[in-house]
Amino acid sequence: MLPRIIQVEVSTRCQLRCRFCPRTLLKDRWVSLDINREWFTQILPYVRNAELVHLQGWGEPLLHPDIWNMARAIKERGGRVSLTTNGVLLNDSAVQQICQIGFAFIAVSVAGAKSATHDSLRAGSSLEQICKNIAGLSAARSHPDIHLVMQMMKSNVSELPALVDLAAELKADRVIAPNLDYIPDAETEALKTFGTAADPHLHDIVEEAEKRGKKRGIQVYAYPLESRDNSPLCSDDPLHNTVVSVRGEVSPCVYLCLPVEGTIPRISRGRVSAVDRFIYGNAQDGLDKVLENAQAKEFRLAFDRRVEYSRLNAAESMALLTLPGIRGARKILQGQEKQPLTEVTEAMPPAPAQCRGCYKLQGI
Repeated sequence: MLPRIIQVEVSTRCQLRCRFCPRTLLKDRWVSLDINREWFTQILPYVRNAELVHLQGWGEPLLHPDIWNMARAIKERGGRVSLTTNGVLLNDSAVQQICQIGFAFIAVSVAGAKSATHDSLRAGSSLEQICKNIAGLSAARSHPDIHLVMQMMKSNVSELPALVDLAAELKADRVIAPNLDYIPDAETEALKTFGTAADPHLHDIVEEAEKRGKKRGIQVYAYPLESRDNSPLCSDDPLHNTVVSVRGEVSPCVYLCLPVEGTIPRISRGRVSAVDRFIYGNAQDGLDKVLENAQAKEFRLAFDRRVEYSRLNAAESMALLTLPGIRGARKILQGQEKQPLTEVTEAMPPAPAQCRGCYKLQGI
């Protein structure tokens, strides 16, 4: 099994002090590193088979002194490369490198459409300067697609429609609005916009942003605002995607290889918990071999069963439950092949233990 998307954590360092970022919130236990070039080269044999290699983790990739050589190495081996940046270092020199190398897209993280909002949430950053940097990229010949990314929070979600207008002015291509979904403490929990029930006002804001996007030729994608308990697979899709951490670790997602010492704190629906960092192995052992080891297979099997269960439920809604194939498949998924159908549990198969309680698995 080789991944469709390989996300490479280039650096865990950052020059900003964003109020909502785990690097700020967990600073006493944070591990600040740049990925070792030797570790990075371990993924190069596999980039040709991936749909995308995305350079992003819990830090700012443009701080890595070898970032352009790494991106160039991916392209030279037939890979497609992209990155996410806070935009501070997106200067003329960076723009020149980006266009020469041929990135698929550049995503720029912002925290609002107004300077007062953005600058207060992302300490050390100036929205005015970032907009100038984005404008420089969009003015360059052969520039890649440009995405503006804003994590939705109570303090900035009202600016989402204005962010679409700003994207149009900067000649960006897309606005992406994910949720603030990693919640390590009660203060961060208070910032999130999603919940178990729909908020009509927030839906109106999203609809207005989408309406402006259609009018101005900007693609708008806002993540769901209502969490649910029956999501078979999170949007990070660990069945087909993988992460290589700054330490060369191979992991299902960035949430399970957070660069901290000790356990990873997590709050979900008011419940406080902590999970151990979870990795399949190290990329130096070969990405293909690591992804086929017992630990990786067991992790993916749990999601395979959930996805298949969801498909069966969809089939049942079409009155196909009486087909022997579907009845037999349900038994297999539950791991209860020898039990009568009436004794088979109707609940969706459990997610891996590491994922239970993660907001990403609640569809947001």
